Amino acid sequence: MSWDALTEGSEQAQSPESSRQKSGWQDSVRQQSSDRGMLGLFIFAVVTAIAMIYEFGGALNSYFTSDDLVLVNYVYRVFNGDPGLLLRMFTTVWMPDSTQEIFYRPLVEASYALDFLISGTNPLGYHISNFLYSFFAAFAVFSIGKSLARRFEFPHPDAIGYVSAFLFAVNPLHAEVTTWIVGRVDGLSTMFYLAAFALFLKLPPSTKISKHYIGWLSLSAFALALLSKEMAITLPPTIFLCCLFLSEEKKAEEKVRTSLMLSLPYFAVLALYLPVRYMAIGTLIGGYVGALGDAMQHSILDSIMRLNHLWKAAFPFNEEFIDGNGAIATAFHVFYALAGVYLVVRLFFDWYHKKQLKLFAFLLSWLVLQYLPLLQVFKLSQSLAGGRLFYLSTAILSIIVAIALVPGGKTRLAERRKRLLKAFACVLLCFLSSLFVIVGKENNNAWIIAALHVKELQKEIKSAVSELPEQRKLLIAYLPMQVLGAFVFNRYYLLQALLSPPLLPDDISNRVSVLEPRFYMSNTAIPPGVLRRKLADKEKNRTVFWNVDRFKLTDLSPAADECDENRTAKQSLPELCLDTATVPDNTIISAKRPFKSSAVRFVEVDLVNTKPSLKTGKMRKMYLRFEDLPEPPRWMDFWCAAPYDPGLKFQTLRFPVDEVFSWYLLKQRSKFSMYHGTGHNFSLSAARLVDGRDLTPQLSVAGKNLRECNDGVYRPIAFPLEFKYDVSNVSAASSCICELSRPRSMFQLENYTYRGTSLSKKPLKTWTLTRTTGSISIDKEVFPENACYQLRVFARKADGHIAGTSSDLIYLGISDLRQGQDF
Repeated sequence: MSWDALTEGSEQAQSPESSRQKSGWQDSVRQQSSDRGMLGLFIFAVVTAIAMIYEFGGALNSYFTSDDLVLVNYVYRVFNGDPGLLLRMFTTVWMPDSTQEIFYRPLVEASYALDFLISGTNPLGYHISNFLYSFFAAFAVFSIGKSLARRFEFPHPDAIGYVSAFLFAVNPLHAEVTTWIVGRVDGLSTMFYLAAFALFLKLPPSTKISKHYIGWLSLSAFALALLSKEMAITLPPTIFLCCLFLSEEKKAEEKVRTSLMLSLPYFAVLALYLPVRYMAIGTLIGGYVGALGDAMQHSILDSIMRLNHLWKAAFPFNEEFIDGNGAIATAFHVFYALAGVYLVVRLFFDWYHKKQLKLFAFLLSWLVLQYLPLLQVFKLSQSLAGGRLFYLSTAILSIIVAIALVPGGKTRLAERRKRLLKAFACVLLCFLSSLFVIVGKENNNAWIIAALHVKELQKEIKSAVSELPEQRKLLIAYLPMQVLGAFVFNRYYLLQALLSPPLLPDDISNRVSVLEPRFYMSNTAIPPGVLRRKLADKEKNRTVFWNVDRFKLTDLSPAADECDENRTAKQSLPELCLDTATVPDNTIISAKRPFKSSAVRFVEVDLVNTKPSLKTGKMRKMYLRFEDLPEPPRWMDFWCAAPYDPGLKFQTLRFPVDEVFSWYLLKQRSKFSMYHGTGHNFSLSAARLVDGRDLTPQLSVAGKNLRECNDGVYRPIAFPLEFKYDVSNVSAASSCICELSRPRSMFQLENYTYRGTSLSKKPLKTWTLTRTTGSISIDKEVFPENACYQLRVFARKADGHIAGTSSDLIYLGISDLRQGQDF
């Protein structure tokens, strides 16, 4: 006879009075347990809030950065003359800007609108919202950890819930989500995602979701998660897998059928969401498109080979702040060593039943499932840029760590050693939690500093513009894409939003211009030909750059005369000498005399590979580093990259040094160094300075049908569009090849140089011009859609090969601005 039957029989034998007494005793126990649970939750909430405020609170009043600027400007228009934009959030693409991103995230925009209604342009309200999203997500992790531990029969489910929630709340990777306001894309979505899963696990087993109010709450949270970010589509298969691992059915077919029935309502919500998404943005998939999409996409195989970047999640500190070989890194190594010993002891002495092992299998499956959509685009950098995409993963990892470290269950250890093991587990958890909070506070400083840069930049530009005469513009030659890994600027219209209402009472954006509309190359790459042309035009432009060290706009004037594109005198450049003995694995390249950096466009080196690989064509990069001098800001890159083929024995590498902004700040050069690896199979046979005059063809706008806008884009006044080209200066040129990019694409992102040496693999149009000088005329019919394009020319040899490099790029904006917008 079963224990339940025995219990039932004994209860039947009891008198009514004793039954009432037992019932009252059980109610009292349940009430006490509930009170203890509420007290525990309250203490957890207080401790977690204090830890999070210490870790992330320093940024609560920091300014807007990057995409925040555009979103604040967008919701400002909702409440100032264009209320229809509120509805449009739910019927069109995110922000709405389809030039580089096609996403459907209306709830995020709506959250900005709510914050603007309450807080206006004070960033405090927005930061508090982000903080609360992370705080409430931690409670959902607590519920999930506790429910999973209980359902898979782990001891101490409450402890597992508390530990997993706290580790999630203070994870150092969360600075980007909690502090960067637009990081709420992941914060809001993950909060609703985890809430939906937590509510599902609260349902009584085998209960139909449609028959219980908790089920409806769970489905509603899932719908809200989908409206925040499309990554929430992984929830239905996650619930299916959870049910599959929990199922007690004997036959596999029954397991699948039961699991499918329980998860079917979530698939139904997903099925309703997809057509809504399609009607709003015109596609089911979306994502990054154009140049940015091309640059971020990698093949499945390449993405799998790059998975070593996930190792950074185990050492979640920003290496721009924290030394990768310093005390913090050592502390993480010590923790993992001690945790390894602890786990070995537990694996050897503890008893694990089948159901507990199933939980580990489910959590690992969930981790892989939610990472799959990110496989081709996500990479966790040394500065933790992109860490927001790993936000949901940290919830799963926190539960795994909690289950692994919280002691309990059957063990072969003696009672005294069992207590020692529990104490050791407490020490490990306190050690990890403290380490997380300390490191998270340091990581958060990057975003505080980035926000300070944006705020100071706004003040500096406002002051500089007020001092300029009406006929001159402020040309900003350099703005950082990132500061210490925190995003600042990558597009002109972010700067425009910073300089217009509501963030400034008066719109001064029309007085400020940049070199190109989007800064996607690297943190310090610039289009050199455009800069030379703008520097030469002193009457129209005051050229400045943002000095990252000094938080100041600094005039870019020392090399203005030398950078004049119209100069004709060819300067004599010194010879270069090679030294391979001074620094191991490096070649020191020294000039026989100092030279002006403005006179050099390329540094060429002849590379010898004594052990070429069997396959050719798979390009890698080699780096040339400039001599360190005190003039440039220390956060600027001092290196330049050039591709090489490891399958070739001899090849010439051409480093486009004048595409690196720090090159313009160094008046004179005399020395370089080139790292060529520890394999000892590479060496340099020669090196040369090249002024580039006989390598780069000329392309310019002709006629009056195009106007140059503040974002560096030429936009048509009328058609056809006229251009002049001249490739006669390039050695061996016999004709000209002209290329027009696809809409929203950028040639420079194919090989990460503004002056390519090969034709694009995917141009919109390529045509040959038989003369070495002449004109180009382009009608409107050539452009298939309203978007931004690029135009460039190459010199072509008589044998059909490319001679030299491409010309400087010309951006063409064909009705690419939204209604009422003007650059």
